[in-house]
Amino acid sequence: MGKDNNIAQLIDNEFIKELPIDLNMARLKDIVDKAYGSSTNHQYMITDYPYLHKIQKAIPILGWRWNIYKFQPNKGLGVHVDARRRACINIPISGTDTSVTSFYRGRNGMATVYDPAKVLYNIQDQLEEAFRFTLRRPTLIRNTEPHSAYAGSEERVIISWGLRDDLGFFEAKEILADAQI
Repeated sequence: MGKDNNIAQLIDNEFIKELPIDLNMARLKDIVDKAYGSSTNHQYMITDYPYLHKIQKAIPILGWRWNIYKFQPNKGLGVHVDARRRACINIPISGTDTSVTSFYRGRNGMATVYDPAKVLYNIQDQLEEAFRFTLRRPTLIRNTEPHSAYAGSEERVIISWGLRDDLGFFEAKEILADAQI
């Protein structure tokens, strides 16, 4: 783990912040392959994985739970907001080159339906898309804004790692700006 010096201009806006970190992707893929399906839901604890514990020590805003999300080709999650996470760091594992994550302009009084299996609120209203990107590197995500994620032509696999409960997106951005990661 270290600073990635071979990066183009990183995206940093009100929805995401791409992070200048270089993780051992082979180790992360191996962890995902071994862990996937061993949980009754999509959440796992970092304490079972020494490499993830090492990452958390280097980036102490990370929480203790992490998720694996696998989307089959051309499938994904519609417009939603996360129920228990204000922000997270998403890490691409495979199949993200043709995937799209979009953010939408939320508004007061949006109609939502809670999905307890996915721990999110599906947005029932039509919203205006404000920003879209392709997940290609570890990225801080603002989970409190309506967003969607879809795989492209191949299966999309990511780690989605929640932050400490006391931190939101903007607080995390400030901390990460000052961090030596």
